Amino acid sequence: MKIADIFKIAWHNLWNNKSRTLLTVIIVAVVSTLMMTILLFGAAFNENVVDFNKALFKINGTSYSLSGKWTESHNTEDYFIAAEEYRTLVDTAEKYAHVVDTASVSAEVNGGREKDEGGALYISEGNDALPQNNVEFNVWQRNDDVEMLSSSNVVFACFEFFNPAAEDLIYEGRGWSAADAGGNGIWLSVDAAERFVGYYDDPLEVGDTVTLAFVRQSTYFTDFRAEKAVYTVEGIFRPDAFGGETESFKRTECIVGVDSAAEAFGDLFTIRSVSMSYSPPETEYDYNALFSAMRDFADEVNEKIEPNVNNAGDRYPRFVCSFVDSMQMVVLGTVLVFAVASLLSLIVLLLSVGSVANTIVISVDKDRKFLGLMKAMGLKRKGVSRIVICQSLFMIAAGVVLGIAFLYLLRPVVRSAIASFITSMAGMSLPILLSVRVSPLLPVATAAAFFLAAVLFSRGSVDRIARQDAIAAINEVS
Repeated sequence: MKIADIFKIAWHNLWNNKSRTLLTVIIVAVVSTLMMTILLFGAAFNENVVDFNKALFKINGTSYSLSGKWTESHNTEDYFIAAEEYRTLVDTAEKYAHVVDTASVSAEVNGGREKDEGGALYISEGNDALPQNNVEFNVWQRNDDVEMLSSSNVVFACFEFFNPAAEDLIYEGRGWSAADAGGNGIWLSVDAAERFVGYYDDPLEVGDTVTLAFVRQSTYFTDFRAEKAVYTVEGIFRPDAFGGETESFKRTECIVGVDSAAEAFGDLFTIRSVSMSYSPPETEYDYNALFSAMRDFADEVNEKIEPNVNNAGDRYPRFVCSFVDSMQMVVLGTVLVFAVASLLSLIVLLLSVGSVANTIVISVDKDRKFLGLMKAMGLKRKGVSRIVICQSLFMIAAGVVLGIAFLYLLRPVVRSAIASFITSMAGMSLPILLSVRVSPLLPVATAAAFFLAAVLFSRGSVDRIARQDAIAAINEVS
């Protein structure tokens, strides 16, 4: 039998059972609308969450951090980064310089990692001799030209640190460059240049000499040690001259090179962590290429540096990229959301397809006599199945098309639900306009799932009808 004849017979049977056909189409439309709405929420949620995080990346950039190696005590005061690990990071970062803007080293000049040792960092004008015992120290620290430094306000830098577009924020002198990491230059904030001198002296200026001194005393004053590094003031800056806009940068009063400080203070110099940042360009850029480079950077560093291992043997990478980590969690979350949406759609389909299949079987059963007569006239078993399949296709296609119309009416509801969900998760207003795009694959996949499920559910009943005896059918007709 020709395909055209099959379509004509199928349409004829549907038209003769208009009420049952309409009921089937309505059932398919309602169920397909529900299925497609659930799937649309999952797909649109995934797309908008990824776009939301891309927008945050464009606004905030990313940060990298290398944490110290755990010791057996797991005491945070004992965490530190070995000199060779620091050098490995710096060398690897040069390879990925296109995704690194600024970097600073959280380090300290301390009394060693023994609990009974401690000390403080001081700054003074000129190149004065340091005290050699507790008595001299008590006199020295009362000098108007000597001031204690807060370790949180000192930055040890190793990469390009000033925003190239903010040279006008350099109050005096020049900005920091990566070449200064091992030099004897020092950079002071405007406030620090005025404060780190005696009350009756002029502020520090570019070209002045200053001394950073560390004085260590044990708890019981049984050990005394003083070390210093002499620097030349190369620049006076405003805190907002940094490329990174974090609060820690804005509190910065003093910048020196990490290499020069490590050389000057030796075993008193301890690196706790290394922080870097990157902000994407204002112009168009290849997001996928940048993300791949950031991920490769983190992976390569972690391959070269030993991870931290807890007592259970779990390994924790010590170098992380905040955006890569967050995006990995985002991808995992979106996959789970879409999996749940797909599962819910499947449950809805399974709960409703029985009604559709039953309607198809009843419709075919009402045409039993007609089909039997057609078999007596030479219609093969496959022809009967094709007619039934064609009828099912007509009803399901009509129902899904009607469902698509309902789906477009529900798009604002889906958009509002996604906006509320993402806003509650992020705790902030959305920096993007949400899009709820209906993919052409959505109705096609829904119709295919409906059709396959309906055919599967009604297959047994249709086969029995297709196998009916033609003579018996003729007798029923007569």
